[in-house]
Amino acid sequence: MFSKFIVRNYNIVKNSESFKFYITGVGVGLMWANTGLENIGRPPLYCQPGKLALNVDNILQILDDYIDRKKDQLKPDLPVEMLLLYALKETFPCKK
Repeated sequence: MFSKFIVRNYNIVKNSESFKFYITGVGVGLMWANTGLENIGRPPLYCQPGKLALNVDNILQILDDYIDRKKDQLKPDLPVEMLLLYALKETFPCKK
């Protein structure tokens, strides 16, 4: 799998408008995946509070915080799209 947005380049690209637009789209895609899973009775990927609307600012903050916390464990070639999913799962865990 190829992604030009990898951990190694994250601090370089994270403030660019094209990256912000792109990662917001990834976040929206994950939200729709959640909706689709819930509509067929499957558990969601993460459990975002109902009144919280994700936007570019909080998506980037969630991703920044996750990468900062895990920086010593992350391989430099990991795609940030996957890390956004992990960050959302950690930030908004589902009750078991």
